[in-house]
Amino acid sequence: MGHGKHSLKYGFELRLMHYANLGRSNASGTFSFTRGYTSITPDVSDPASGNAIASFLLGTMNGASATINATPYNSWKYPVGYVQEDWRITRTLTLNIGLRWDYESPVMERYNRQTRGFDFTSPGPIPAKNFAVKGGLLFSGVNGVPRGEYRTAWADFQPRLGYAWRPFGAKRIVLRGGFGRSYRPTTDIGGATGFSQTTNAETSTVEGLALRVLSNPFPSGLTRPPGSSLGLATQAGDNIAFNDPGRSLPYVWQYSSGFQWEVMRGTVLEATYSGTQTRSFSVSKGNINVLSVDQLALGTVYLNQGVPNPFYGVLPASTPRGGTVNVQRRVLLYPYPQFNSIGESNMSIGSAWYNALQLRLERRFKNGIYGLVTYTNSKNMTMISFLNNQDTRLSRELASYDIPQRLVFTGILDLPIGRNRKWLNHGLSSKLIGGWRLSANSTAQSGPPIALPDYYIYGNPQLPASQQTLSRWFDTSRNMWVQRPADTLRTAKLYSPNIRRFTAPQASAVVMRDFRLTERQKFTVRASAFNLTNTPIFGAPNNNPQSPLFGVVPITQINLPRSIELGMRYAF
Repeated sequence: MGHGKHSLKYGFELRLMHYANLGRSNASGTFSFTRGYTSITPDVSDPASGNAIASFLLGTMNGASATINATPYNSWKYPVGYVQEDWRITRTLTLNIGLRWDYESPVMERYNRQTRGFDFTSPGPIPAKNFAVKGGLLFSGVNGVPRGEYRTAWADFQPRLGYAWRPFGAKRIVLRGGFGRSYRPTTDIGGATGFSQTTNAETSTVEGLALRVLSNPFPSGLTRPPGSSLGLATQAGDNIAFNDPGRSLPYVWQYSSGFQWEVMRGTVLEATYSGTQTRSFSVSKGNINVLSVDQLALGTVYLNQGVPNPFYGVLPASTPRGGTVNVQRRVLLYPYPQFNSIGESNMSIGSAWYNALQLRLERRFKNGIYGLVTYTNSKNMTMISFLNNQDTRLSRELASYDIPQRLVFTGILDLPIGRNRKWLNHGLSSKLIGGWRLSANSTAQSGPPIALPDYYIYGNPQLPASQQTLSRWFDTSRNMWVQRPADTLRTAKLYSPNIRRFTAPQASAVVMRDFRLTERQKFTVRASAFNLTNTPIFGAPNNNPQSPLFGVVPITQINLPRSIELGMRYAF
């Protein structure tokens, strides 16, 4: 083995990435006009009079707003290094060995104009009436918070190993396989909450009459963004969102192993196991400011009772928390009641995996005939979604794109007419009608799983294939589908494990011929037919139990109907 051949490759690259928006102004605004203020009775809707263009010419607005946005200057580094060697150990065994290293530094904004995570424990500076709150947004580079949007990760190594082996010197069989890990660079920029501010114009009086005009829509000027000056009180009373600063880059392990066997001359059989494991998939939760399971058990009646609002007169009246004297009791039971909803993104806890058996049979016949059959039996699974905001564990689901069975036939036939062919192989006829090639392709595969509604499902709604029709794709019995009561948790999966969307085989064909004009000139005629049999594929069945069409497959074709294309090409 010491006499094997080596081929070593290596490299290093450093990228300095910048994204800048350094214009003098980064403001935007909208103005809207209706017929209202030029109608006969502006304070009462009158569809028979008025004109929006006339209102615009008079400057009487129906609505107006202007937003001042941050002008960010973001930067990050991306060094990459790799080494790879192809090592032919013996005449029958070759290894491919490699190692790659990536580092994507956290994004930094030159003036720290971005949020960085959420403080879950510190007391909030909200002077609520006899009511203590905690939590709020954090900002990059403020009060000891790191400047980078997320944590650094220096150990993103990506090993690769592949092999090709002809066992025992066999000439007709080859074993191949390998594995490797790859990271997916994902540049995440921090949130702009606090660095963007919208000012809305008061365009009408209480009586509905025009108050502000286009020539001076904001007489008091535009409200400036507070930046990070409000600290944990930023956006208090309203909705907020943040990225998980513990985010890591997603990566995927890919691996395969199989053999290729020349059964006889011109016939090759190939079988391969292929799989992937994706980790640190980015996951979001729509709202973490929700009641716990124990709190939900207190009942809807109790939770909906009105109680005095400690934030009334404290938080802005335009927000959901500061605008009413009383609120439902549930609001004060939220972990962060000074906010409405709190969205959390970029949690690197998701995963996905794929396993497949791939078979391939290829046959080259004499006289220009070629056939190929491929078959794949696979399964795609994911854990990238929560069924409920209260959940701490992701739901294990079939992927929405899971296609477990796929069979493809491909054939090519050189018609036995023309020069050097069996029939009409000389004379003018061989030049006019000879040399044509026909190719065809057909595919049959399973449909993807259907989405399930947020209902309690008692039993298996799958119907036997003999009972399944477009008007009743699955069992729609009312005792099987029960609406989930308020303040309870979802139990149904997001996608059905056994009911799949309607599908049908598809076929296409191509007829073509090359006309050789001279040694350097060629004229090609080509006719292609897609969806040759004009077989429709319909969409997913209606999955709303309250709809009269529940369980019905809509007769709406989602694939293209038969189409024929004629083309010509001249090469010289």
